[in-house]
Amino acid sequence: MGPRWGCLSQDRATRFVVTWGFGSSEDEVAPKVVAQTRQRTSGGRGVIWISDGRPVYRRAVRQVYRDAQPTGKRGRPPLVLTPGVGLTQAVKRRHDGARGGASGSG
Repeated sequence: MGPRWGCLSQDRATRFVVTWGFGSSEDEVAPKVVAQTRQRTSGGRGVIWISDGRPVYRRAVRQVYRDAQPTGKRGRPPLVLTPGVGLTQAVKRRHDGARGGASGSG
């Protein structure tokens, strides 16, 4: 079967799991979880994401959280980042072999 990766989207305040997925890699799973989260949250508004810093999350958030911005001109309107969306990296620190807290950067 090989390695399996899990990914979930969780509301921090309530710990409610919005969506989850698993697959052979984070590159496979993360885009699906990000897209499903946007579909399932408050009309697709922007949310704050916290990840381990892998590039797949930045790509997925930037691809999924884009909205057309009408210009009044002919043609396809440009896509802009959805207001309120953000991405922060959580860094886990270990102290003497025990897991310590996590800090954000971002």
